[in-house]
Amino acid sequence: MNGLLTNQTVLVVGRGSGFTRAIALTARDAVRSAADTLARSLALELAPIRVNAISPGVVDTGAQDAFGEQGKADYFADIRARNPVRRIGTTDDVASAVLFAMTSTFLTGQALHIDGGEPLA
Repeated sequence: MNGLLTNQTVLVVGRGSGFTRAIALTARDAVRSAADTLARSLALELAPIRVNAISPGVVDTGAQDAFGEQGKADYFADIRARNPVRRIGTTDDVASAVLFAMTSTFLTGQALHIDGGEPLA
């Protein structure tokens, strides 16, 4: 095989919590699980190019500022109370996972759920 493809990687980023199921939210759950399935399938099709997925949970990116100050505080308090690590994710948490997935040369077809255990709650 051409040496140009031996250390390449594709990273699929999707919304986490694809493992949480709820009545009447089948379409949402299917879409949220798509990144995991896509990474596994593409890892086989594109080998030796490595393909992995990053599925972040609730991360304070500033997007939640649209809830208003109190709305954001209430939302984060609810997530913290149910999340096993009792905190909200940061962009640094996601960046560390991305760096790991991009540099680990023996990782392919995997989904890294950077969610503090959110679906476990």
